[in-house]
Amino acid sequence: MASAGWDVFFSYPRADYPLAAPLIAALNARGLRTFVDRSHVRDFTSISGALADNLARSTLLVAFYSERYLFRRSCNYELTAAFVAGQREGDPCRRIAVVNPHASFDHIHPTELRDRRSLALYEYNDRLAELAGIIEDRVRRVGGVIGTPPDAARTPWYPPPPPVGSVGVQPYRGELWAAHSALRPGAAAYHTGSWEGGTARVCALDQPTATAFAQDYALQFSAAYPGGVFWFSLAERPGEHAPDTFARRLATMGDLVGVGGGPPEETARRLAGIAEHVERADGPSLWVLDGLRGPHDREAPWMLRNPQARGSTLITGQVTRYDGPGTLVDITEPDGEVARAVLLQGGPPLVAGRPGQEVFADRIVRHVGGHPAALAAAQRLLNAADPPDLAYENVHRQLGDPQVDALDFDARYSRLTARLANEVSALGDGARAAVVWASLGTTWAVSAETVARALSLLDGAGKRGPMGVLAVLGEQPYARLESGRLRVHPLLARAVRYRIADSELMKELSGVWEEASRR
Repeated sequence: MASAGWDVFFSYPRADYPLAAPLIAALNARGLRTFVDRSHVRDFTSISGALADNLARSTLLVAFYSERYLFRRSCNYELTAAFVAGQREGDPCRRIAVVNPHASFDHIHPTELRDRRSLALYEYNDRLAELAGIIEDRVRRVGGVIGTPPDAARTPWYPPPPPVGSVGVQPYRGELWAAHSALRPGAAAYHTGSWEGGTARVCALDQPTATAFAQDYALQFSAAYPGGVFWFSLAERPGEHAPDTFARRLATMGDLVGVGGGPPEETARRLAGIAEHVERADGPSLWVLDGLRGPHDREAPWMLRNPQARGSTLITGQVTRYDGPGTLVDITEPDGEVARAVLLQGGPPLVAGRPGQEVFADRIVRHVGGHPAALAAAQRLLNAADPPDLAYENVHRQLGDPQVDALDFDARYSRLTARLANEVSALGDGARAAVVWASLGTTWAVSAETVARALSLLDGAGKRGPMGVLAVLGEQPYARLESGRLRVHPLLARAVRYRIADSELMKELSGVWEEASRR
C-alpha cells in the first residue's frame, strides 16, 4: 500500500479556486496535510502522474463540487479513482467528502453522494473552522490511504483493442455516473431502496451517440471490471435479430477466452465457459449489448445478459422500453443547464457588460435539444461569428430561420437529421401525421386530444386507433406522451421542417390539423 503523504486531496475546478481558498486555508489551519495541485505540483512534472501519485497517498478526497465540477476531466478522474477505491473496501463513498457551494444538490453525481456525504458550504460560511473540523474527524475515522487505483489498462477487452472514446462534445457526465450506480447496484442499494440491478438500459436519439456513451462509460470505469469488458455490436447486419447476431459474436468471444469449438448455436455452453473464465479473474465483468434496434429485440436483454452472477450488463438502443430488468438511462435530451454549460465551454467567452447572452445560449440549446452533434455544430457557428460580441444572439437568430437549416453544413448533424426525416417518412400514415403536427408546434408539442381528433378526420389510425398510435409513438426515443401532450425531440422537428416541409404530404396534413383545431 502507498505510504500516507496527505490527509486530504482537495479536488476542485480551477475556476472555483477563489471560492474554495478559504476552506483550504481552514483545513491547513487544523493541521491537515492538504494536497492542492495549484500549490504542490512542481514545474515540468507530469500533471496526470503527479495527481495520480498524490491521490494514492491521500486519506480522503474532498470534492469541491460546483456545477462545473464534472466538466473538468481531472476532477472526474479523481472522483472516479476515489469511488472505485472505496468500492474495493466495501463502501464507494468511504473516502469521499463532498462540499457543495450551491443550494441545490441536483448536480451531484453519483446519487450515493448527494445526501449521505454532502456538506453545504453556505451553512458554514462564517464557521469554516467547524466545517474543517468535520472533515478532520472523517480523516481520523477513515485512516489509511486511497491507494493506487486499479490499472484500467490491465482490464481485458473482448474483442481487443479498447476504443479511444469520444473526443467531441459530451453533455452526459452525470448520466455516466447514473449508469454506474445502476450497473454496480450493491453500493447504491441503501440509497435507492432496491437491490435489483446490474443492468442499465441506455436510450439515445441515435445509435452513434449511444455507442459513444457506452464507450466512454467502459473506459472511465474499466478499473471496476477486472474480469473484462465484453463488447457485442448487435447492429452489424441490417434485418438480423439481436439473438442471432449475439450468437455469432459469442462464438468469437469464446475463441478469445479459450472456449471455442462447435457451431454458433451452442450458446449455453459458451456462456457457462465465459462465466467460469471471468470468475478466475477474480472480479466483476461488464457485458455491453450495443445496438438493440427496435421492438422485435425487446426480449433480448433478459436472454443475453451477463452470465457472471456479479457481472453487469450495459444495453444501448433507440427504444425506451424493454421486457427485462434494469434501470433506464435516458440520454435523448440532456439537462438544459448542463447542455448550456457545455455549449459555453466550447463557444466564445461571454462579453462583459452585454446582457442576455446566457438567455440566447439557453435558446440555442432548446433549438437542438442539447444533442452533442448539434451542440458541436452550434459551437462552430459561434466561434466563426462576426462580430464575436453578438455571437450568441446571431446564432440563435440563424437557428430560427424558416427556410435554411443553419447547422446543415456539419456532416454529422446532416446525417442525423436526414436519418430522422427518413424515419418519419417510413412511419405509418397515422404516426407520421402525428409527428408532423407536433413538429410544426411552437414548442414541438401538441395536444394529444387534438391529435386524436385529427387522426379520426384523416382516417389514418388503422386498427390501433388514435390513442394506440400515440402510445406507440410515446415509446420512441424522439417522442414523449406526457401530461396529455405529444412532444417530439427538437432535432426531429428540425428534420421535418427543413427536409419534408414543402411536400404535398405537409400541405394535406396542415389542412387536416386546422380543421381538427376548429372542432
